[in-house]
Amino acid sequence: MLSITFALQAETNRLADNADAYDVLVNQLVATSAGKRAPRVGQRFPGFALPDAAGRFHTLAELLAAGQPLVISFHRGLWCPWCRVESAGWGNAADAPAAAGARLVTSTGELEGQGGALAARAGGLGLV
Repeated sequence: MLSITFALQAETNRLADNADAYDVLVNQLVATSAGKRAPRVGQRFPGFALPDAAGRFHTLAELLAAGQPLVISFHRGLWCPWCRVESAGWGNAADAPAAAGARLVTSTGELEGQGGALAARAGGLGLV
């Protein structure tokens, strides 16, 4: 876990010149109540049907049917330095979810094969 912490901090330090612009963006999102409808801890996650990189749709019900808990990791895309670090961290710890009896699912808005590349990097099922 420490290696991903250090890698994320290194990216934050590298991009420090962009911190003010990032803070402006976050404040705009807060002002528009972005994320207000997102599920909170303990709430049931809403159903979904999302395609994988090959275009096959997967529903939350189908993914849960195996009886395993899901770890769902959301990524902006491979263009995002923090997402690259996190997806590599999942890849480095690929056995951890399975060892805990869970399955890793990544979700990204990336298109044109980048969603599959991100999923391969993280080692889980990738949904776009």
